[in-house]
Amino acid sequence: SDSYGCSGNSRNGQDGQHGHNGQTGGNGENLVLYVDVVKMDYANYLLVKVVGSNIKKMVYINADGGRVNIFTRGGNGGNGGNGGDGGSGADETEHCSAGTGGNGGSGGSGGVGGNGGTVTIYTTQEAKTYLANIYIDNAGGSAGTGGKGGRAGSGGLPKKSTFWDIIFRTNRGYRGNKGGNGQAGQSGPPAQVFVLNSNDIKTALGIK
Repeated sequence: SDSYGCSGNSRNGQDGQHGHNGQTGGNGENLVLYVDVVKMDYANYLLVKVVGSNIKKMVYINADGGRVNIFTRGGNGGNGGNGGDGGSGADETEHCSAGTGGNGGSGGSGGVGGNGGTVTIYTTQEAKTYLANIYIDNAGGSAGTGGKGGRAGSGGLPKKSTFWDIIFRTNRGYRGNKGGNGQAGQSGPPAQVFVLNSNDIKTALGIK
């Protein structure tokens, strides 16, 4: 150390902080569907009961061209945070040389997408012919994008600076690396279908 405080890294720019990694997407809910055909107003209707840990819903659709959408997609992975910029180095003084610019922080990695949920369908033989009216989307979540690398800090200038010193700043830090992208979640498997007798389905649906 000396009386002018020029030792160590006191005149160099600080490095930028690294970006945070993106969060992992949640998995889609595993669902059970109970399906039967009921007659109302001389028309056939598909009665669909959807049951999951956070959902219990009953839906009627016209069996002739109606449609019900079942979504149990995985959540998207979060994007990685951007790296912080490097600090600038101090300019040369009478007693101290110019400082070096700080390095930019690395971007955070993107989060992994969640997996799509599973769907199990219990139906009667008659209702099975209408299962095409039920659209299921259990795709995996999208991958998160990696964060940008932080910018390099500018180096300090010499006392007698030329135009090229100002433009190129040869003692600048390094730019941070971009974070890697996450991976997409896996899609859930095709729905499993089980045919039960009409009484068992009606009991599950709570109808007579």
